[in-house]
Amino acid sequence: MPEAHQPPPTPAQPTEPARILCPYCGEASASASRCDRCRGYFDPLSRQATQNRMGPWFVRDPARPFLPGCDYQTIREWIQSGRVGPDTVIRGPTTHQFWMLARRTPSIANLFGECHNCRAAVKPEDYLCARCGAVFAPDTDRQHLGLAPVHLLPGSAPAEAIARSTRR
Repeated sequence: MPEAHQPPPTPAQPTEPARILCPYCGEASASASRCDRCRGYFDPLSRQATQNRMGPWFVRDPARPFLPGCDYQTIREWIQSGRVGPDTVIRGPTTHQFWMLARRTPSIANLFGECHNCRAAVKPEDYLCARCGAVFAPDTDRQHLGLAPVHLLPGSAPAEAIARSTRR
C-alpha cells in the first residue's frame, strides 16, 4: 500500500510574548512584575496595599481613565497637597457617581472652606453648616460601599496585630 503523502510541516508561528492584565488600570503589560502603563507593581503586598486604599472616589483623568477609585482619606490628602483643587472634576458616593466640581461636592466642598449647599464659609473640620444645616460627613463604611476589608501590611502595624488580623 502506498504511503499517504504528508504535507510539509508548517514553520512555527512566531508567538506573541505573554502579557499580564494589569489589575489596576486594565492594560496588558509585557512585564510580569510591573505595569508598563500605570507603573503599578503586581506582587501580593502591592496589590493588597492598593486594595486597602481603594474606594468609591474618582478624580477625572483622561490620560488614565481606568484606574481604581480611592478612599475618602486619599481625597483629603490630595486636597491638602494641592493635587485636587476646587475646580477638579471628581465623583463619588455623595455625587451618586456623577461628575462634579470638587467645590460643589458634598463631603468635599467643606474641605475647601465652603458649604456645598449654601456656599457659606465653613471650617474643614466642621460636621455641618451653621447656616443651612447641611451635613459634611462622608460614608466611609467599606462593606456598604462594596469594598473588601482592609488588611494590615508589614510595616503598617506591629507583627502581632498583623497576625491577628489574618485569622478572621
